[in-house]
Amino acid sequence: MGDWNEMLERQKEERLALFQSKIDQGFTPSQTARELGISRQSVYQFCKVHDLEFTSKDNVEKITSVLEGETYGCDDPDRFSKDEDGNTIVIARVGDLKP
Repeated sequence: MGDWNEMLERQKEERLALFQSKIDQGFTPSQTARELGISRQSVYQFCKVHDLEFTSKDNVEKITSVLEGETYGCDDPDRFSKDEDGNTIVIARVGDLKP
């Protein structure tokens, strides 16, 4: 029975890693569902059970408004980063020299 349980645990870890990779790539729940061939409801349920969160468009809009619309996008690592709490921070504004 040990092999079976190990396989189940490995599958769980692989599913978590797969979902986290989609989140890290900036996928939306709908895009993730299409990519994985599952329903959006399944994506939301999996995320709820495993405490995963997608970056919402509201967060992107809030960042854009803070920057007065001058942004290349939150996925630009030369301009944005995350602090130790996971909050997005601005490294350089449009027109500023990148560090």
